[in-house]
Amino acid sequence: MGQAAGNSRAFLRAAAFVVLLGRVRLQIPTADNRELCLEAPVPGVCPGSFDRWYYNRASQDCQRFTHGGCLGNENNFLSFDACIETCGKIKKVPVMCRVKPPQGTWSPLKPKYFFNLETMKCEEFFPKKRSRHPNMFSSKRSCTDVCKLGRRGPSFCSSPKDVGLCSASLHRFYYNIASRTCVAFMYTGCGGNNNNFLTKKDCMNACKHVGRM
Repeated sequence: MGQAAGNSRAFLRAAAFVVLLGRVRLQIPTADNRELCLEAPVPGVCPGSFDRWYYNRASQDCQRFTHGGCLGNENNFLSFDACIETCGKIKKVPVMCRVKPPQGTWSPLKPKYFFNLETMKCEEFFPKKRSRHPNMFSSKRSCTDVCKLGRRGPSFCSSPKDVGLCSASLHRFYYNIASRTCVAFMYTGCGGNNNNFLTKKDCMNACKHVGRM
C-alpha cells in the first residue's frame, strides 16, 4: 500500500513537471525540432476538452486545437508561446512547398520531385497517376528554385506580375523586384506564375532577400 502511494506521488510530481515545462515531451529534440513539430495534431482518446496549441506545417504558425486529455503526440503545447519557442526555428518556405504530395506507385517516364519539409531538400518520388499538386516539380532544379531559399531567395520572385487567364477576382500579392516589396493585385484564378501569394506575409517570407547581396 505504501509503495503504491509512493508511486502515485512520484507520478503526480512528474506530471506537474511536464505541465511546468508547458508541453508534453518524450525525448530531447534536436536542431529546429522538426521531428516533433511537423507531426499532425492528435486529439487523443480521452473524452476531455482542453485548449492546446500545435505547429501547423501548412501555415508555418502555431494554432489552437482541442485535446482530449490523454495520449497524442509531442506536437501539443499548453500555450502559444511554448509552441513558438519550440517550433518557431523551422525555416519558412513558400506555401506550396510545405505539404507532401500524394505518393503512389505509378511510374512516368521520368520521376517527379517534391520539397520535403522534414529534410529541407528536394527529393525524387513517383506520384499517383494523373495527380496534380503544387508541391510537384518536373525537375530537381525547378523544385530547388521555388522551395529552397538561398541568400537571394527563389528565382520566381523575379517573375513579373501575372494575373492569369480566367475571370475570377482573387486578392493576391506578388513581389515587385523594383520596389523590393510585396504588392497587392487581382488574380483571375488560373494560369499565372509562382510569384503569387495569398498573404503579404507569405510573399515577404519567400522573397525578402531577392535582389540583395
